[in-house]
Amino acid sequence: MENTSLIWGLSLALGIPILMLLLSLGMEYYETRNRAIASLLRTLRNYFLPALALLLVMQQLLTLEDAAASQRIIETLFCIAAILTVIPFVHAFFSTDGKPGPLQISVPRLLFQLIRGLAIAAIAFYALSGVWGIDLSGIVTAVGVGSLALGLALQDTISNLVSGFLLIFASPFKIGDWIEFGGTRGMVVDMNWRAVTLQTFFGNYVVIPNGTLAGGSITNITGPKPYDWNCISVDFSREDMPNDVIRMLDEIALEVVSNRHGGYLDPSPPIVVLSSFEPHANRYDIWFLAGVWYGWGIKSEIQARIPYAAKRYGLTIPLPTEVRVQQQEPEAPNVYQENLAFMRSLPYFAAVAPEAVENAAKGGRWEYYGVQEPVVKEGQPDKGLYLIVEGSVTLTARDRDGKDQEVASLSKGDLFGEMVLFPGQVSPVSIQVAEDLKAIVLNGDVTTRLLEQSPRFALEMNQFVEKRQKAIRLVRGQQETADGDLSVAATAKEQSRLRQIVSSTLNSNQ
Repeated sequence: MENTSLIWGLSLALGIPILMLLLSLGMEYYETRNRAIASLLRTLRNYFLPALALLLVMQQLLTLEDAAASQRIIETLFCIAAILTVIPFVHAFFSTDGKPGPLQISVPRLLFQLIRGLAIAAIAFYALSGVWGIDLSGIVTAVGVGSLALGLALQDTISNLVSGFLLIFASPFKIGDWIEFGGTRGMVVDMNWRAVTLQTFFGNYVVIPNGTLAGGSITNITGPKPYDWNCISVDFSREDMPNDVIRMLDEIALEVVSNRHGGYLDPSPPIVVLSSFEPHANRYDIWFLAGVWYGWGIKSEIQARIPYAAKRYGLTIPLPTEVRVQQQEPEAPNVYQENLAFMRSLPYFAAVAPEAVENAAKGGRWEYYGVQEPVVKEGQPDKGLYLIVEGSVTLTARDRDGKDQEVASLSKGDLFGEMVLFPGQVSPVSIQVAEDLKAIVLNGDVTTRLLEQSPRFALEMNQFVEKRQKAIRLVRGQQETADGDLSVAATAKEQSRLRQIVSSTLNSNQ
């Protein structure tokens, strides 16, 4: 017996300080790596280990007479320390936010609360029944007798609790998923014993009781991928050819979805279909996949671009029949007269013969673009020479690191699309609308005739192109060539050819 006491004494004298030291070292290690584990180790060192040592000393080393009361008190203190340890233990190894860390298991909040509650209840039951010998059968009987009345009083609460457990076991969604229920769409941000909380697109929180949720149809939008189909319906005149409308809408949708962050193209690009024939128009549906956070923004941008594109393509978005009858048709604008008046006001055309300006004005067309719409893309041919009537645009070019840098900002009276003067060449810049744009567009044939008919205009365009190319070179961090050529063409041969095109025009008219 003495040997056993001696062994216990030595074990406690050596083991407890060593365990204290190891727990302290573990706390320092995890303090910056995992605060939950550091908190658990701190509780073990400050509460659980001292209570365990005191209990072992009382049971194995001390032989006091009438020590039953003292031992019960010590065991009760040990149970309290165990309860204090269970709480950080559950927090250290179970996660409820959907983002488990190292050594953690992701569980719903309701299951987390259940695990913690059962552990605390088991320790409390042992302290009352096992340590103090309290007969809990009477309490169980009383609970059984009162359970009927309690169940009737808390029928909805119990229904929500049971439904919460059923949702946990069925796992139709988890925290972070986007679901739709009863017309409400939102992200699951909390699940507890009573209800599920959703956060909508607009930041509002919607609380749905578990009983209601379990009794309805739930659509999990984000499973298995965080994308959702979106639809936009738009009407166009019956006079517009469906293929023209579909081509335009497909171009807009593809541009917006591919450029917006969260857009989804692979394996399903946007789909445009002629969905129905309405009394006054043909209805078209635009279907596209997008991340759930981005669907509303993409839909808004597509809808904002449609009226501008419709004007560019000469398509008509009709008014309802009853509204159209009440409104007076606006007088058709005189495009030629407006083109001519505006072009005569520009210094570029001051030296051009009046007949040449008039012919160019007849061939000019109006194009409209909304804010942030791309007009020209770097590496693609210019569609014409653009004369800005209203609004402004921003010119950007990629630098050595592949990042877009601003070259210039253009507004009323400025022009762009000058590479149309050089057939076969592509634009060295991208051009995006900064303010709603209205522009007169002169195609390649019209600009070529202007160059041929006016040497002065050809010279001004050559100087304009060189100035624009120099600004692009500065953005790209490139140096001028030895012969002073300022073109941004890929090779010296192409650079020389661009200069020769304008030079030949000048020589032929001198």
